[in-house]
Amino acid sequence: MKKLIALIIVVCLAFSFAAGCASVDSTDEGSPAEATETPAQETAAAVETPALDYDALRALHADDEVVATVNGREITWGEYYGWLYMNARQIENYFTQMAMYYGMSANWSDSMDDSGTTFAQYAVQSAENTLKQFAAIEAFTDKNGIKLDDAALAERLAEQKKSDTASICGEDGTEEDLVEKLSEMNLSMDAYELMTLSNIKYQENFKAIYGEDSELVSDEDALSYLKENGYMSANHILIMTKDPSTGEELSDSDKADKKAKADEIYKELAAITDQSELMKRFSELKEEYCEDTGKTTFPDGYTFTEGKMVPEFENAVKALEAYEVSEPVQSDYGYHIILRLPDDPDSVIDYTSQNTPMTARKYWANADYAERMEAVLGETKLGYVPGFAQVELADFIK
Repeated sequence: MKKLIALIIVVCLAFSFAAGCASVDSTDEGSPAEATETPAQETAAAVETPALDYDALRALHADDEVVATVNGREITWGEYYGWLYMNARQIENYFTQMAMYYGMSANWSDSMDDSGTTFAQYAVQSAENTLKQFAAIEAFTDKNGIKLDDAALAERLAEQKKSDTASICGEDGTEEDLVEKLSEMNLSMDAYELMTLSNIKYQENFKAIYGEDSELVSDEDALSYLKENGYMSANHILIMTKDPSTGEELSDSDKADKKAKADEIYKELAAITDQSELMKRFSELKEEYCEDTGKTTFPDGYTFTEGKMVPEFENAVKALEAYEVSEPVQSDYGYHIILRLPDDPDSVIDYTSQNTPMTARKYWANADYAERMEAVLGETKLGYVPGFAQVELADFIK
C-alpha cells in the first residue's frame, strides 16, 4: 500500500521546535552553560552547512499576490512562502544534524533518494503537498457526506490555540505572543488556523467513518487485515530457567524442577476438552505460574508476524490449531506452554507511544483511511497562475 503523506500532523507541531515567546535570562559569566563546545558541536563547526537567502526569496513577490490555486482556493505568495520556509528550515536542520553527529556535509543540490529528487526540489514539493493536503481533507469531508458541526470545530480550534499558546509562549502567553511567534516562522494566524482546523477535520472524518475507537470496523475487515498480513495469535505460560533479576542460568537441579512443573501444567491443560473451560483454566494457571514480564501488558497473549518472536515459540505456534496446547517448548528463556488462539479482530497487536492499545480493527481502519485519503489527494490539483515560475531554491543558496 502506498504510504500516506503524513498529512499535517507533523506540520501542525513543527513550530513547537522554535524557542518559546517568553524571554530567557542569560547565564552568569563563567557559568557551566558557557564552558566548552561538545565534540558534536566542534564537528558541526568544521563542516560547512548550506543556508538559503530567505530575504531574497521572500522578496520575489508581494505577500498578497496570488500565485496558485488548489481546488479553486487562491494561494497567495505569503501563504505559499510560509510553508516553503518551514519545509526548507526543517531540511536545514537535517543538514546541521548530519554535520553535528556524523561529520557529513549535504547540499541543496544533492539527491535525497534514488529518484534523483534534490533537497531543493523536495522542499518545494513538500510545500505544494502541504497545501494540497488541506484541500484534500476538505474534499474528503464533502465526498463522503460527512457533516461537521461548525460550532464544535470552532470550540476545538479555540482549545488547541490556547494549548499551543501555553506550550510555545508559556502559561502567561497571549494570542498576540502566538501571532508574533508565527510571524517569526513566516506563518500568518490564518495559515495557523487553516492548519489546525484541517488537522481537527482529519480526526473527525476518521471518527465519522470508523468510530471513536474504530468500533465501526466490521469483524470481517479486521480479520482480513490479520490474514493478509500474516498475523498469528497465541498465549503462553513461561516457566523461566534463568534468574529474572540477574539473567543467569539456574542450576541443573532447579531446571529439572522447572521442567517438571511445565510438564505438570501441560498435562492438566491437555486433558481439558471444553474450549471455555480450557481458556478459563489456562488464564488461572498463567496468573499463578507465568514468569513472562510481558504478561501484564499482553495478558491475553500475543498477536504477531513472522520474526517477531523467538524461533522456538513461533515455530510451535505455526504447528498448532486454534485452542490446541503445545507440550513444553524450550527456548533460551525457559519452557513455554503455548495455547494457539483463533484470530480475533480485537486482539492487541501493540501499543502507541501514548500507551493506547492498537488492535486489528484499528490497524485496518488506519490502512483503509490512508488509502482513501491518498486517492483524494491524488485528485487534488495545485495549479500555478500564468507567469509564476516554480521556485528554484538552489538559486538562493548563500
